[in-house]
Amino acid sequence: MEFKGFHPKDANSDVIITLTESGIEYSNPSTRAFQFIAYTQVAGFSGWLPTYGSLHIYSSNPNLTIHLNFPQEVAEDYLRQIQDVLKEKVGPKTTNHLVAAVA
Repeated sequence: MEFKGFHPKDANSDVIITLTESGIEYSNPSTRAFQFIAYTQVAGFSGWLPTYGSLHIYSSNPNLTIHLNFPQEVAEDYLRQIQDVLKEKVGPKTTNHLVAAVA
């Protein structure tokens, strides 16, 4: 499953998160940056819905964190899909939740 979002510090910078069988791939096509967190290394994750969607995925490696945002029109759907997969793959050891805020 692949989801296109944008970098938290630059809404014009596209980033992609891909959920594979073994983990989460995070890439930025314009900078060619790439990160991977295996599901076995996920320490926690959270989603937030202000006027856009924000996703944080934390690794057991403190130097490795994934953070990206999604446009408002797809945010709730993307966050739900991603968190459903993470809950299934990672299990109950993490802090999993979707937080909704009304603007």
